[in-house]
Amino acid sequence: RTLSATLTPPANANYDLYLYRSASGSTAASSTRGSGLVDSASITNSGATTATYYVRVRYRSGAAAAYTLQISR
Repeated sequence: RTLSATLTPPANANYDLYLYRSASGSTAASSTRGSGLVDSASITNSGATTATYYVRVRYRSGAAAAYTLQISR
């Protein structure tokens, strides 16, 4: 099963997107594009057991404003 996250920021703001493994806290996937650019990251759990992941949006620079975050699996 694949978990995908897409972050759409306003044109004048820079946010980064991270997917973390809950078991270890390590980064599973990330996207750190520049201001106004869409960030996307995805991970696939091909194992037989379930896995828990966390999504983090980090503000980097520009005018802090509302963004859109879409998550699908």
